[in-house]
Amino acid sequence: ELYGLLEILERKVAESKYISDEQKLIIESDIGTIKSQMAKPQPNFGVVKQIWNGIEKTVTASGLIEIINKISGYISNLNG
Repeated sequence: ELYGLLEILERKVAESKYISDEQKLIIESDIGTIKSQMAKPQPNFGVVKQIWNGIEKTVTASGLIEIINKISGYISNLNG
């Protein structure tokens, strides 16, 4: 389910008028990193949480709070 929520977030970020093109590229890359970590047998949850903090700050400021809150719930429950 987390993967699906990240896909939705990616789409919403791409469509956002409030996020610069540069920020969109950074967020897209960061979401890709989270997806890659989560696909590993032993993901580095510290990396996931650190990257998520950066995404969360940028995207929350752009008004995508609902999807951010859903994903934050999953990520905050990760062990590591």
